[in-house]
Parts: sequence; structure tokens; C-alpha cells
Amino acid sequence: MKILYVDDQPNRARQLEQLLRPFDMQLIHIASSAKAVTLLKRNRSDFDVVLLNLNLSGAQGLKALVHMLEQVPGLPVVALCDQLDHDLARRAIRAGAQDVLPRYLLNSDLLQRVINYALERKQAEESLLRRDEILKAISIIANLLLYMGNFEEVITEALALLGKATNASRVNLFIHHPAKNGDDLHFSLRYEWDAPGIPNLLSGGLFENRSASGTLIGEWWPSLEANQVVHARRSEYPPEAWAVLPEDTLSILIAPIKIRDSVWGTVEFNDCAVERVWSLAEIEALQTAASLLAAGIQHHEMLEGYRALVDHSLQELLIIQDNRVVYANPAAVANIAPLEHLRQSSPEELQRFIHPEDRPMLLQSMDGWEQWTAPVKQELRLLKPDGSVRWVEFLAARITYQNRPALQVALLDLTERKEIENALQRSAESMRTLFEHFPSVVARYDRNLRYQYINRAVEELLDIPAERFIGKTQREVGFPEQLVKQWEGALRRVFERGEEVLLEYEQDTPHGRVTREAHLMPEFSSDGSVDSILAVSMDITERKRVQRELEKALDELQMIASSISDVLWVGEFNPQGNYHITYVSPVMEKLTGHPSEFFLRDPGNWLSIVHPEDRQKVVEMDQRAYHSNLEEIEGEYRLIDASGRLRWVRDNIRIIRLADGTVRFVGVVSDITERKAVEQDLQEANQQLMKTVSELEERSREAVLFNEMGDLLQNCISVEEIYHVVSMTCPRLFPALGGALYIIDRRQNFAETVASWGEMRSLQVFEADSCWALRRGRPHIVEQTENELICRHVTLPFPPSYLCVPLIAQSETIGLLHLQCHSGHLASRCQQVANMVAERVALAISNLRLRETLRMQSIRDPLTNLYNRRYMDETMHRELSRASRRGHPIGIIMMDIDHFKVFNDSYGHEAGDIILQTLGAYLLMNVRNEDSVCRYGGEEFIIIMPECTLEETVQRANELRKGAEALTISYRGTLLGGLTLSGGVAAYPRNGATFAELLQACDRALYRAKQIGRNQIAVAE
Repeated sequence: MKILYVDDQPNRARQLEQLLRPFDMQLIHIASSAKAVTLLKRNRSDFDVVLLNLNLSGAQGLKALVHMLEQVPGLPVVALCDQLDHDLARRAIRAGAQDVLPRYLLNSDLLQRVINYALERKQAEESLLRRDEILKAISIIANLLLYMGNFEEVITEALALLGKATNASRVNLFIHHPAKNGDDLHFSLRYEWDAPGIPNLLSGGLFENRSASGTLIGEWWPSLEANQVVHARRSEYPPEAWAVLPEDTLSILIAPIKIRDSVWGTVEFNDCAVERVWSLAEIEALQTAASLLAAGIQHHEMLEGYRALVDHSLQELLIIQDNRVVYANPAAVANIAPLEHLRQSSPEELQRFIHPEDRPMLLQSMDGWEQWTAPVKQELRLLKPDGSVRWVEFLAARITYQNRPALQVALLDLTERKEIENALQRSAESMRTLFEHFPSVVARYDRNLRYQYINRAVEELLDIPAERFIGKTQREVGFPEQLVKQWEGALRRVFERGEEVLLEYEQDTPHGRVTREAHLMPEFSSDGSVDSILAVSMDITERKRVQRELEKALDELQMIASSISDVLWVGEFNPQGNYHITYVSPVMEKLTGHPSEFFLRDPGNWLSIVHPEDRQKVVEMDQRAYHSNLEEIEGEYRLIDASGRLRWVRDNIRIIRLADGTVRFVGVVSDITERKAVEQDLQEANQQLMKTVSELEERSREAVLFNEMGDLLQNCISVEEIYHVVSMTCPRLFPALGGALYIIDRRQNFAETVASWGEMRSLQVFEADSCWALRRGRPHIVEQTENELICRHVTLPFPPSYLCVPLIAQSETIGLLHLQCHSGHLASRCQQVANMVAERVALAISNLRLRETLRMQSIRDPLTNLYNRRYMDETMHRELSRASRRGHPIGIIMMDIDHFKVFNDSYGHEAGDIILQTLGAYLLMNVRNEDSVCRYGGEEFIIIMPECTLEETVQRANELRKGAEALTISYRGTLLGGLTLSGGVAAYPRNGATFAELLQACDRALYRAKQIGRNQIAVAE
């Protein structure tokens, strides 16, 4: 917040700065009120509040306040004074100050609250002023809308009034297009008002049918639908959200225009100068303005609709005012005369369009129309320009047109109706003539059941003249009582219900007893009640006889159909390809549990009992039966009877195409449920047999592979070959599985992958405790990884199922066989084969390790773990052959522990063994990998060093000797110090060509080293 302080005393300004320091307020001190006015005029928007000291020198404070408020009106000013002077305070408040405070009462909190209160009160005053301006604009807009002229001009003027009242930069009226079928909501800019210097948006077409998806309009749409005003400032949203608005918009307010409970559009207020904060009073006033615009728009739409209705009405409409036609709709102009001609005609001249016989009646009815309270209606004739006559219904009413009384005349053409009435009258005469010559008896009865009319056919039937019936009831004519009751009951039903009744009766005639059928049809009056009954009676004696014969034949057919086990059904197709069933044999109820009437009533009921999976097949059969040229179609499908039991049927349909194009069909439905059951049993037995054969073939294949694997494992001479055999054979034994073979490092308790195949989701190396099979010492199978114990070495995503089988031989777990299934569950046979493979592989690895152990025992010294003399002889002969071929030297070192007997005698043989073990380990750690360290005998050691010259061998021997002196050996808490070595060195081929010669050379050199004082190296001569 930025505050301007006007005071000619700098010390008072410094005190004020101290009070405002705890708050986010910047104080600008000006000593002169004139300079303050100049600064405010130039930068009014930079300052929020002005503080002015009334105790300026020369008692100029109050004058400065008045001058400042006159020059910069609307400025929130708080006056300060040294001592409380009530009269001065009242004058300052009347001049326009927000508050007056004595300086001796001021503290930081009070000063901060007074400044905020002054700013808020000024903002509230300005808000109320703006609201008043908006309400003034609303009153003007309401008057414009009430006496609406040009709609476009009225709306444009309304937006300008609202823009000026709110001091907005731009006011827009948008029309919103409701989304349909999941489409985006779109909106279009239709009207706009812009303040001077603000660019126009409507001319650019930027907001024409624009999508609201991803825009602020789309985000605010639920609030707008709830008739809520929304507003925002640019700093409140990220740039991409604000991108839908013009670049110069800093704040926006949107008010919905709701018509018929939906958002017709919105009126939007943009501010391009500041990020405006709208007050509640302004928002409520603008919401009122939006409601007013909605009412005006709805009123305009209603007017436009009424004008369109009048202009497009087939009814002729005239408005007469001051004895002249002032309005005629297009229908009147087309059927009477052009509008200019009508406007120039006087009432007397207008009479020439009326038939001369109807003019007096019309003039009499129009007399005194200015006092009418109800419309006048009558029928009359008009003269067409060609002299012909047309009938119209004349409806006149008194109205107010352009704020003055007028006469509105509506003319509805009745010419066609009059022609129809005449045609009906002629038709009635023709109908009467037709009835007179109709062979059936035609009669009309009134509401008292008396004859109004009867044709001449009754004379031929009963030998009674037709004139004797008119005005009498059947009882009065002399009909039998039973027949009269039958007829009167039927006639009364027609009068009561207004529905047609079919009556069948028997009657004695001079020619014998006959059966007749009468159709009793109601005839209605203009008020909708039954006015009379028209009865047509015809002889059906012969038809009844034929019907009885057909029923007898049908009974016989029914008996035949009931005697066979298959269902017979007969039907017919209509021209659209749909069929109806005309006959179903009684056996149908035994087959389906439904009576025959169930299918005769609705042919779709047959499809309803067909199994849902077979319905399409039945529909296609029906379509082929109608559209194809086949004579016979058959198919098998399933039904679900009334008890819910499934039945298989065979449907054989024979198509009969008649000469008149009628397509009929006869169907035979046979129950084949038992046959299908037998077929199903045979099919299942065959599938089981095939499954058994397949399993036998699979087991035979597994046996061959297993034997082959066993043979290969027996002939492996290294574990690497065993691993290769496993990785080669297991993919064939378990073709659908991924797998791996793990070997356990007993020293570190880790399992490491040595062979793998297929897709694997398991760690290459893991701790042995991570596998449940290795923990428990038995196979561990997981069928559903989401519900069971998962080994920690199995990685995500977990396979649906997997198997871990430990490799155990001689009661020792040496590894793990791991199999994974990625498409279902592991078969039980697969588990059996996995167990057999694990046993065979474990045995092979154990045997190989045993052979390796025996071999190592044969070449290793058991005490020092160094090579023995046997291995030394084999190695030396091999190295001599290689050195001879390649021309390389070989260095030989023979070492002996000095005074070893002293150690044995002093500490015992156990201490001597520890010295030998320690020295052996030391020598192994300090020679090359290609060197061989052997225990020659007792305390003597031989070191064979391929590709070393004599000089290199001597140097290496001295290094070993010196290192041995530094060894610290502890035995039962006693340090065994003073260990020294003596050695003799020889080299091939310099000191001998054979191993025996080289050993002799080394031995002589060693002997010489001991003679000359020990703890030194001697070189062979």
C-alpha cells in the first residue's frame, strides 16, 4: 500500500514512518499541499490513501484539505491534528475527510486500522456510486425495452449504458449454443460496446462459434447455469487458461442471461486498465441488468414469433384505423388487393369486395365497434377479382394499435369446407340410392331404438313393406321376444360405448330359418355423442355350413396330428417377410410345456423359447425360407421348455409358394434330445480317448527325452556340461514353460543361475532363504500368485503360477529347479516330471562332485592342501614338454624350514602342523596362478614356475623367504617366532634337461644354503 503524507514538519513524518514500519505500507512525504496536488494529478492511481496534517504552518491545513479534494475528487483522505479540536474535526469531515485523529493517540495498530478503514469506506462509497449509476442505466434500459423499436439499436444502446455506468473498457453480449449429442459447448459474440481507444473484437470474427472446451467459459459453465455471476483477474490464472480472452483484458465479469431456465447467453464486462475487484453491490446490480436483458430478449423473440406467425398465417388479417386499412398481412394482400390499394379505400369502397346479399348484415354487425367488449363472428361471401364467390368466416375485434383504438378483422376461408358440405350432401343422396339397391338389409335406429330408415332388401327377406318399419321398434313390428332382447341389448351397447358391435342371430323367414350377421355401427353428432346406429345385416347361413364342415375336417386333422410324436405347425408369410402361425398340433404342449394358443397368439413367442445362442440361427432359417427359392429348409437348435429344461429339436420346413404370390409353410418339429445326448456321450468318450492317447504319446515322448537326458548326464565330465544338458533338454520336456537351474554356493549361501530357458521373472542370484522350497527342503508350487506365499526371488509382474523343486542328493541341497507358467496353471504331470528331472540332475552333480573330491584327494596333501609329489611329477613332465616345444624356461625352487625339529621338540607335533599349514597358505597366496606349490616331504616344499628365468626365480625365492620371516604364528596363546627358510634354485634348461636333474641341482643348492648359514637362497651351479 502506498500512502502520501502532507506535512511541513519533517520530524512528524519520521515519527509516522516509525509507526507504519511493521506493515506493508510505503510512506511518501510531501511538505507542500500544492506539490501534493500536482503529484496526485499526475499519478493518482499510484496512491491508495492521503494523510494530511491539519496543523500546517499558518493554519493552512483545512484550506489545503479543501483544495486537495476539489482538485483530486474521490480521494480517501485521513486528517491528523496535534490536539483534539472538535470544531476543526467537524469542518474537516464536512470537507470530505474520511476520519480525523489526534497525533498523541496514534500507535501502529490504530494508524493501520484507520488507514484500512478509510480505504475500505472509500471503496464502499465508490461501489455504491457505481451501483447507483448501474441502476440508473437499468431504468433507462427498461424503458428502451418496454417501447422497443429496432432490436439491434436497443441492445447496442443498452450495452453502451452499462459500459459507461460501470466504467468498463468493453461490454460484450455472447450467444451460447447448447451442446448436442456430446458435442462441445460453443459461443459467438453478437453485440459489443467499446470505450474510446479500445480495439473492437466483433469485426475480427475471433469469437464466432468458438468452442468453450478447455477455456474459462467451460470451467465457469456450471456456475453460469446456476445463475451465478463469475468474475476473475488475470493474475489469478495461468496464461494458458486466460488465452481465450483478448490480450488487453486484465479483469472480467460474466453475468448469465437465462431464458426459460437455460443460459441463452452472457453479458461480459472487460477492464483493460486495472485488475478490478467488483463489489457485491455492483455484482447484484449487474445480475439485475442481465435479468432485464433476458426479459427484453424474450419479449423480442415473442414479438418476432408473433410477427412471423401473422405474416405466414393462411388466415387473412386486416387492421382498420381512422376508416382506413393500416395493416394487411401477406395472405390478405394475395387474396383481396395490394396493401396500397387497400389503404386508399374508404369503408364504402371496401364493401365492393363483399357479396351484395351479405353487405347489410355486415354493416349492421359492425355498428358501434368502438364500444365492443367481445369479438364478432359470422360467415359471409366475398367476391374475387374474377367475379367468383368464396365463403369466409369473418371475425372482428377491437384492439389497441400504436396506442390508439383500431379494428382487427380476420378472414378464414371456408370455401373448401362449404364445397365439402355440399359434396357430403350429394354423397348422402347417392348413399341412400345405393342402400336401396343393396342386397343386405340396411337400417338406421334412433336413440329410442326406432327405425329411422330401412332399405327395400327387408321386403324380400320378410315379405313386409319397408314403410311399416319407420318410427317403430322391433317389438312393435312383431319380431319374436327373444330376438328383440338380443337386438335391443346390442343396440344399447353401441349407444353406451360408442363402439361397433357384431351380432350373430337366427331368424325365421317365409323361406325358412336362416343365420344372419349384423354390423351395428355408431353415428356421432357434433358434440361427440352417438346420435344414431346404422345396421347392415347379411345372410351367413351358407358360410356357417362351410365353417362347420371345415371345423369337422380340422378335428380330424387334429386327431391325426395328436397321434404322432412330432409337432406339426402351419403358417404364412406377409409381404414384409414376417410370418404368423395358423395351426400348431397339440403335441407342442408336451414338447414345450406351453399350449398351442401361446404360439398362435404371438409368433414371436416361439423365438422367445429358443436358446439365446441359437436365436440368430432360427432367424436366418426364417429369412431363407421366405427370400430363397428353396422348397425345404431344415435345422437343429435348442429350446428351453416351460420348466427350464433344455431340449434339442430338428425343424423341417416345407415352403409352398401359391400362384397369387402367397408364401405358406408347413413345419415338422422333432424332439432329438435323446439322440443329442447319445451323440454328446459318444463325443465326450471320443474326446476322452483322444486325450488319453495324447497323454500316452506325451509320456512316451517324455520318457524318450528323460532317458536321453539321463544318458547325457552320466557321460558329463564337468558341471558345465551338466548345465548345458539341462538348458538343452528342459525346453523340450517343458515346452510351454520358462525355467532356470540354480546352484547353491555353500560358502556364501547364495543360489546362482547356471542355466535358463524361456520367459523368466526371477533373480539371477539370490539368498537361499529367499526360496520356500530351499527353506523346507521339498517342492513349493504356487497356483495363484495373488493368494499364496511368493518366493522373494520371483520378480514382478508375477507369473500366474510357478514351481520350485530343490536338488537334493546324499541329504544335501545343492541347487534348485525353477519353472514358470505364464498362461494358466501347471499340470500335475509337469510337476512329476520336474521332480524326476531334479532328482536326476542332483544325482549327476553329486556324483561329479564326488569324483572331483576323490581326484583332489589323490593329488593334494591333506595337511597343507598343497599338491603332493604325485601331482608334482605329472605337472613337471607336462610343463617340460610344453617348454621344450615353445622354448620357454622353467624355474624350480626347493625350500626347507630352518630348525623345524626344534619347533617340534619345543612345542610338539601339533604346533609343527600349524607351522606347515600357515606356510602352505602363505606360499599359495604369494605365487602366480600358473605356478604350482607342492609339499615335497616333511618340511620341504617345491615351487614350479613356468616361463621364469633363473634370475627371476632367484628374485622371487628371496621375496618369499623375506616374507616368511614376517609371519606371525600363534599356538595356544604363544607366538611362534623366528621362522626362516633356506632354498635352492635351478632353471630349465640351464641346470638340467629332466625333472630328476633339476631336482638334484636344487637339492645341492639347498644343501649349500644350509651349510653357509641358513635363511638364504643358493643357486644351482
